Amino acid sequence: MTLPALKSVALHKRLQSFEAHHGSLLAEVLHELAQEAAREPRNLIASTTYNNALVLAGKAREARAEAARGFELWRSLPAVSPEISLNLAAGLGDAGLVVQAKRVLASLDERALGELDAARVEIAAQIAVRHGELEWFAARRPDHPMLEFLARHELVEGWQARQSAIEAALGERVSSFGASIVGIDGVHDRLALYYWTDADSYAEIDQLQDQLLDVLEGVPGGSSHLIGRVVFTVYGPEIPLEELRP
Repeated sequence: MTLPALKSVALHKRLQSFEAHHGSLLAEVLHELAQEAAREPRNLIASTTYNNALVLAGKAREARAEAARGFELWRSLPAVSPEISLNLAAGLGDAGLVVQAKRVLASLDERALGELDAARVEIAAQIAVRHGELEWFAARRPDHPMLEFLARHELVEGWQARQSAIEAALGERVSSFGASIVGIDGVHDRLALYYWTDADSYAEIDQLQDQLLDVLEGVPGGSSHLIGRVVFTVYGPEIPLEELRP
């Protein structure tokens, strides 16, 4: 692996400080990272950092292409640090490239990651919930709270079919995904699924939300048993480069 470009490292640190209202700053960094990735095509740090910026900006199609390029680069390198491999796996997961993400995670199975182990588990959990890879994740972390939640509320059966239907309908528009259990007790907790997309207007976000709900109603078993337990929400980009239109 080539030595990391100092500029890529510095820009990565800047990205970590950005919030939802920093679209103009993200646009500047995105431009710099595009140049860096083009100038250092064999630098995986540059690629994963550029991908992260594309994800934040809601550039779903471009992020997917960069994640795929990063995976091919990862395959060609003799050694990659665990941190960079995890960054790549996260980007592949957001891009919906599940097979590739699982392969990168598997490469770390025999490595002691220390404080990075929590990130490895979280990336795998997000992939499992979004894509219905519950059996795969259970083999890795059977005691994970999300698996326990789904089992306790009898949601495991049909989960993969439902999530696959959502991906077929919306997957290409999704730039990033998040899942978390929200609530204050074990009785009224809910599993919240967040889909950040490339939508550039509130009207388009509403359309995608309606489309997702239509998918839920269309799968066998419907969605009535999810009420009060699972919440699906569609958003625009995490950090819009420009203010969303009405």
